Amino acid sequence: MSQHKADLILVLVTMFWGSSYIFMKIGMESLAVFNLIALRFLVAFVVTAILFFRMLGKIDWVTVLFSMIQSVLLLGVFSFIMYGMKTVSTSKAGFLVSLTVVFVPLVHACIVKKLPGIRALCGTLIALLGIYVLTGVASIGLNAG
Repeated sequence: MSQHKADLILVLVTMFWGSSYIFMKIGMESLAVFNLIALRFLVAFVVTAILFFRMLGKIDWVTVLFSMIQSVLLLGVFSFIMYGMKTVSTSKAGFLVSLTVVFVPLVHACIVKKLPGIRALCGTLIALLGIYVLTGVASIGLNAG
């Protein structure tokens, strides 16, 4: 894959991911939280199954087990996001979920018991600033969301 094509795909994924918060907020007006999550998971499964149909027969039970563990964790993440979006603005929800980018080097540092390098720290700070600017969060405070 060329660098240009990879960059284009990354931009498209970012656009779809960013716009998904708007659709989740709209969807929560007419669907219950777990119904909306189930609908999202179903659409994702169908699209993935269509794209990777030939590979489904080659899946072993270890892969199925780890997929189930990750699915339960993802369900928990989406549940917290959706319930949080009921009480905070879409931009704040996007900001909070985007913080996962910032937490990756920190969690990695805890796992390997070694502080991240200066590049990782600078990248983390730049990502945090960029997320703040892009989401337009005017104030950050604690509440139920």
